[in-house]
Amino acid sequence: IWFFKRRKNALSFLSPSVKYANKKIAIDEASSIADRLNILFGKDQIHINPHLKLSDVASQLEIKPHALSQYLNDNVGMSFSNYINKHRIDTAAKMLRSNDLFTLEAIGKECGFMSNSTFYAAFKKNKEVTPAQFKKSLK
Repeated sequence: IWFFKRRKNALSFLSPSVKYANKKIAIDEASSIADRLNILFGKDQIHINPHLKLSDVASQLEIKPHALSQYLNDNVGMSFSNYINKHRIDTAAKMLRSNDLFTLEAIGKECGFMSNSTFYAAFKKNKEVTPAQFKKSLK
């Protein structure tokens, strides 16, 4: 018996299992989370808080932090920090289009970035150009 049990476990690598496959978020729950996230990040603009954490957003959605993280990874295809940075960069792009009074650094701070280097790196990753190049292309 030990031989067959041992052999079964040894061959388990041949059939790869999908991590968390049995813990997927239900479609209706995912839809509800998506709707509430759109309100929080669209209308309420919570992403401009530079100290925003996964647990803060999860508590506002009244779900557990790991459920929010799983939703973002499985359904949106982004980590929490990438999701927030995407919204911050979209806000920064809107400000760059409509405002000539703020410096690039001020726009980064207004959008929730704590440092200029983080703002520039996230902008370049998201838009494939620097904020200065983006602003220059608008003229």
